[in-house]
Amino acid sequence: MTASRLRPVAAPRSRARRLLALTLATPLLAACSVNFGAQTDQVYTPAQGVNDRSTDIDVLNALVVAESDGSGRLIAGLASQADEDVELQGVQGVEEDAEVQFGSDGGDTVVPAGGFLQLADEGSAVISATGEGVEIGDYVRLTMSFSNGDEVDLNVPVVVPGEDFADVTLPSSGSSESSSEEPSAEPSESPSESPSSEG
Repeated sequence: MTASRLRPVAAPRSRARRLLALTLATPLLAACSVNFGAQTDQVYTPAQGVNDRSTDIDVLNALVVAESDGSGRLIAGLASQADEDVELQGVQGVEEDAEVQFGSDGGDTVVPAGGFLQLADEGSAVISATGEGVEIGDYVRLTMSFSNGDEVDLNVPVVVPGEDFADVTLPSSGSSESSSEEPSAEPSESPSESPSSEG
C-alpha cells in the first residue's frame, strides 16, 4: 500500500501576503484620515485683507489700496447683523499709526439692516488714508466707529492695486489734504468762517 502524499497547504503563504499588504497600506490609510480639527475644516477666506466678526457689523477683507507710500484708500465689505441701519461714522489711526489721517469725500456710509455695503463700489464713500504710516507692504492700525456704538480695531495691510483692485478709484493727491478729517457727525469750525455759504 502506497502512502498518499499530501500537498503543502498554501494558507500560510496567503496569510503572509495579506499581512505584508496590510502593513504597507496602514501609513497610506492614516495619511488620508481627517480629524475634526483639521485646517480644511476651519473658516478660511482667501483674501489679502483682514476680517473682524466681533460686533453687529462684520468687517470683511479690509485693506488700504495705494499706488505709492503716503496715500491710499481704505476699502472693506461691511455686512450687517443688526435690525436697523448702521452708519460708519469715523475711522482713525491708532497706536503707532495715530498720525495717519482718514477722510471721506461723501458717498454712501450706511450699512442697511441685515444688508451689505462694499466701500470699494462706485457710490460708496471714498475713504482716504494719508500719512507716513501708509507704506506699501506694511500695515496700518485703525479703529472704525459705527452709529450703533460699535468699534472695530483692525491692523490692515497696504497693498498695490494690481489686478485684484485695478477698478478701485483712488483718492487724488490734491484732495487728500482737504479730506483729512475723518467721517463724523461732529460739526467743524469751517461753517462759522464762511457765512456766505448759508444763503
